[in-house]
Amino acid sequence: MAVSPLANGLPHTPALIGNSSSALIFIAAEEAGFPLNGAPFALGPQPPFNADITEFHPEILQLLKQGAVFSIVNTGARDLLTLIQHPQPFDFILPDRPDLPLDPNAQLISFYAMRDAFKRHLNKDFGILTLAKSCAAGKVIHIISQPPLESEEIILTYAPWQLKESDRISSPWLRLKAYLLCTSLLIEFCKENGIEIIYPPAIAIDDKGFLKTDYYSNATHANVAYGRLVLEKMKEWV
Repeated sequence: MAVSPLANGLPHTPALIGNSSSALIFIAAEEAGFPLNGAPFALGPQPPFNADITEFHPEILQLLKQGAVFSIVNTGARDLLTLIQHPQPFDFILPDRPDLPLDPNAQLISFYAMRDAFKRHLNKDFGILTLAKSCAAGKVIHIISQPPLESEEIILTYAPWQLKESDRISSPWLRLKAYLLCTSLLIEFCKENGIEIIYPPAIAIDDKGFLKTDYYSNATHANVAYGRLVLEKMKEWV
């Protein structure tokens, strides 16, 4: 999956950096014969960056200097905060989407409090993107991750970690609002920092805004079919 620039010898070969969500794009690229340097952070050289996110591992830094840099950095802020229902269920109104339903049994939280909480959780993603922008020889293009699944049954069946008996899945509308809020914060950050954006493929999203069930691999990740759609968008940049 990981390709060394010394091994392929190709100038201007793009790199992809990111967490586990990057794996499906690497697989799609390998299938298509599309040259793409890198590996998911967990499978590449360790640690991928230092503790204060001011330096990449030298091998990753070398990859970033070969050409365009794609990012699907996603440390899972929305899943950490909203996938499992809090003991005191909560909800919030998204100003851009006031039409999204509210849970009548949940405590209503201020949008600004939610925004601040998500922004704090996204600080690591922002730090990695800032570092990539400072190191990259070419453009940095951030890939917005896929929206959540609506189905609670699928999430319970294909949870990527062991759920406790007491765990309950949050309402799909809360999870969608969390996704939209995180996405808006990422877009705002990218635009302020000269980072280009690839949006989720429209064909993979249903009319409510959730990921279609043809495109999931587990509760929080898309599959290689989704990766192929993203790869087609990436090709427009190289």
